[in-house]
Amino acid sequence: MNFDYYLALHKKGDIFEAEKGYRKLIKKGVESSTLFTSLGLVCLKTNKEDEGIIFFKKAKKINNKDVIAVTNLGLIYFKKKEYKVSKNYLLESIKIKKNYYTFYLLGQVYTELEDYQKAIFNYKEAIKLNPNSESYCNLGNLFYILGNLTEAKKYTEAAIKLNPLMDKAINNRGLINKANGNLDAAELNFIKAVSINKSNYTAHFNLSSINNYSKKNTYREELIELLKLSNKDEERIYLNFCLGKLFENLKKYNESFIYFKNANSLKRKTFEYKIEKDLKFFSEIKKKITKNVLKNIKNLKQQDNSQIFIVGMPRSGTSLIEQILSSHSMVVGLGEVNYLENIINEYFLDNKKGIDIKKINQINLYDAGKEYIRLTNKNLSKKKFINKLPLNFKWIGLIKLIFPNSKIINCERSPLDTCFSIFQQNFIVKGNEYTFDLIEIGKFYNLYLNYMNYWSSIKDNLFYRIKYENIIKDQKKEVSNLLKYCSLNWEEKCLEFYKTKRVVRTSSDLQVRKKIYTTSVNKSTFYKKELSILLNILELKK
Repeated sequence: MNFDYYLALHKKGDIFEAEKGYRKLIKKGVESSTLFTSLGLVCLKTNKEDEGIIFFKKAKKINNKDVIAVTNLGLIYFKKKEYKVSKNYLLESIKIKKNYYTFYLLGQVYTELEDYQKAIFNYKEAIKLNPNSESYCNLGNLFYILGNLTEAKKYTEAAIKLNPLMDKAINNRGLINKANGNLDAAELNFIKAVSINKSNYTAHFNLSSINNYSKKNTYREELIELLKLSNKDEERIYLNFCLGKLFENLKKYNESFIYFKNANSLKRKTFEYKIEKDLKFFSEIKKKITKNVLKNIKNLKQQDNSQIFIVGMPRSGTSLIEQILSSHSMVVGLGEVNYLENIINEYFLDNKKGIDIKKINQINLYDAGKEYIRLTNKNLSKKKFINKLPLNFKWIGLIKLIFPNSKIINCERSPLDTCFSIFQQNFIVKGNEYTFDLIEIGKFYNLYLNYMNYWSSIKDNLFYRIKYENIIKDQKKEVSNLLKYCSLNWEEKCLEFYKTKRVVRTSSDLQVRKKIYTTSVNKSTFYKKELSILLNILELKK
């Protein structure tokens, strides 16, 4: 039998007989690009991807223009999460022959590499060649991540138009509605996504953020059943977070904690992290940006006073403070943007990601500030711009060097409430690696606390402290003081922040659309027994 005979079997779906034949031919010494590629494709169908790599590479060695072999190498390495290797093969494939699916895969690869602009470009190229719902859907989600809800809606709706039952796109429509404050519409979107695909765990997770699942026994039973049946860690993570919230709503705190603990334990296993690395990083900053550096390096050219930075631990009230200030007619909230981090990486860090003290000079400081202003001041009708990325607290010294006239607001909340609220959230990992283990959360909180105390000790009034609990007790007084610090006139709208229509995409998006409430204060006391290990770590007054 020759290759064509076995290829015919392969095309008919008799892959096992085709595989036997292909291997017989190889043993006989037959070598061709199409033979190795065909056997590689069989390996993909029979869960032998590592062996598939070998055959595809052999095919490529014989014929480096074998687009099927090259593309599938990119696909396999994508599945193996070796994204840089995958990218190289897919780019090579595009040079051989443009194909919508290869552009689509490149969109996914660049998304994983967080090169969003290249991801957007490749999805658009895929759509040019073949308007497909998957590319439209992923493109919409990318614009949602980037905070461009107009474009996010455009591409999401295009995906749904092509495929009205695309549960992933309907879920994304819900996220867009939720960010815009259209909560009723968002809830209906998530419910529809779940009704189309009951295994859509992200839609379940998003629905749980709006819908009090505890009032819907059917959802509860469905979630528990889905968790029992699931064998994928990613699904189990989301479902455990859902059930943690559900049982908290039922006031069954023991069960709630078990689910939250399971969710965090599963998530923590998906990446490597050592708190010691953060300890070293913050220690190095303190050694390099000293009191003398702050005193002696003057950024005299940079007189901009439009920048406000809201920093602190996650879940400490940063979204609430941004919403209050963004309700002012002279302020625009930018949300959690990475502008500062990216600019600091470009101007002040060396290749090892440490601060290069030689780069902290008047020219770099001024240029960095100028670049930051270019990125933020897109709405010239406003005079103040808020960057609400909590982790920017690590750059507090550099912020004051880049923008001497900036306002920095450090949000503080009960340590135990803060830490446990962090434990209840399914954060994106990058920058939040410490958030999935109570011991690591406690250690990082202590690191944050000591770090902020350091900056307080070397320069008075470097930042403004505001306590979440004080806002709850006396909203008007705290808001008045906050506005004075930011050099803003009093506006009553800041007390009615919950009426302000603006995009919010943080885990506090629902809370900032409500009036001030007290139920989140001392919430951690319901879990006091389970949080004993955290209490022992936190540097609290006994």
